Amino acid sequence: MRVLIVSDTHGRHTSLDRALKEAGEIDMFIHLGDVEGGEDYIEAVVECEKHMIRGRKKKETAGKWMEKKQQKENRYSKGMPFMK
Repeated sequence: MRVLIVSDTHGRHTSLDRALKEAGEIDMFIHLGDVEGGEDYIEAVVECEKHMIRGRKKKETAGKWMEKKQQKENRYSKGMPFMK
């Protein structure tokens, strides 16, 4: 199983795109915090199982995004939860 773990992308899609390209095919994606508005982008470009942990910045943005995602599906109740 190949797992890509990143953090502190702060909404910079080019940094995330580079990490995804260099990693190649992955089975799981974990973001360790400070996504800062990149949640929807990650959801769109990462095609495997994904988990995002809220960082110390922009808590209100991440919280609203997670609430929206939980309304659509309940996949974050299994495995690694979205941390508050």
